[in-house]
Amino acid sequence: MGALWDPRRLEKGLEVRVCPDAEATHRASRAAGIDTANDERRARCVGRQGTVLALDKTDHTAKVRVFVNTTRADDLWFAITALEPVAQ
Repeated sequence: MGALWDPRRLEKGLEVRVCPDAEATHRASRAAGIDTANDERRARCVGRQGTVLALDKTDHTAKVRVFVNTTRADDLWFAITALEPVAQ
């Protein structure tokens, strides 16, 4: 992804962008202990912007709401390493 950032600064309500590489996103998920159950849904979110809904700093994951089209959003858990804050 882009520049380095400190994942400890991630907080609820922050706008983030999901890594644009589906395979890298899936690898990050496995490293954080997220199983493959929602990988197809995560793949639809790659490169898209979303909002952090919740954080689990014990396993370094964040639940993010990502709009996949104009009328539908996915709320999914991602590894924090698969996210990058959007400059505001």
